[in-house]
Amino acid sequence: MAENKKFPGMGFHHINLKATDLDRSVAFYRDALGMTPSYSWQNGDVRVQMMDLGDGGIIEIASDNSGQSDNGVWNHFAIWADDVDAAYEAAIAGGAESMTPPKEVAFDAHPAPLKLRIAFVYGPDREQIEFFKIL
Repeated sequence: MAENKKFPGMGFHHINLKATDLDRSVAFYRDALGMTPSYSWQNGDVRVQMMDLGDGGIIEIASDNSGQSDNGVWNHFAIWADDVDAAYEAAIAGGAESMTPPKEVAFDAHPAPLKLRIAFVYGPDREQIEFFKIL
C-alpha cells in the first residue's frame, strides 16, 4: 500500500448510506455480511449507526426520512486526515467547492461520546467528500 506523500496519515474511513429503513439495513449488514455495529447517535430526526467492515473501514448508515428515494443512496465518502484543515484547503485549492468548512462536532454516541474534526467539500461532479479525524 502506498503512503500519501502530500498528506501522510490520510486514508479511507467511511462511506455514508442514506437508508429507507435503518433497522433493516443495520440487520442486513450485521447479519448477512458480518459487520459489527460500533458508534450510533441521533441528530434531530436522523438516526445513525456505524458498521465496522472488519478491517477498520466503516459504513455509516443514516435514516432517510425524506421519502424521496425507493433505494438507498450513498451520500458521501470520508477520508481520514491527520490535518483536516490542510486537506480541506488543498481540496479547495484544487478546484473543490466548499460545503462545510472545518469544525469540531461532538455526538452523544454509544458506546462512548464521539468528538470529531470534520470538513466537507463538493468534488468535480458534486460528490460530497468529508475529511475526518477523531479527536
